Order: sequence, then C-alpha cells, then structure tokens
Amino acid sequence: MRSSRLKDELIQIELAIKSNELDKASELYAKINQNWGEYQKELSQEDVPELLRLVDYIEELLKEKNKESQEKRKFINLRKSYTRF
Repeated sequence: MRSSRLKDELIQIELAIKSNELDKASELYAKINQNWGEYQKELSQEDVPELLRLVDYIEELLKEKNKESQEKRKFINLRKSYTRF
C-alpha cells in the first residue's frame, strides 16, 4: 500500500530531524513533494488522521529546531560583540 510508504518516509523525516540531519530531511521532503500525486491517488480515508498527526509532530519538531537555531544565533552574536572589547 502506497500510504504506508508515505508514512515510512514521514517517519524517516522525523528521525532525520531528531538526529540533526536537516539536509537529509529536506531531500526526503522533496521526494515526497515530487511524488505527491501518486501518494494522493492511493491515500485511503482511514490513513489520513494518522498521517496528519505525524505531520503535526514533524511541524513541532521543526519549530523546536528553529527556536534552538535562533537561540544559538543570538548567543554567537552576543559572543562576537563581547570579543570586540
């Protein structure tokens, strides 16, 4: 079933994000995006709620990574300003 492949690929994206392999996650997303028409044709109504929960979880992971990145950027900028003294 194609939707189980979609679920597997979403799980791979989740694992890539958790292990800070953001390039790999981006590549996997691009693959899903490229083949979306095929996935869409074969999705069943029963699979949609589970896939949506997984996508929502991935969204939360990305928000956390973005927040961490912004905090690191602020820290680096702060450190740069103190090293000028």
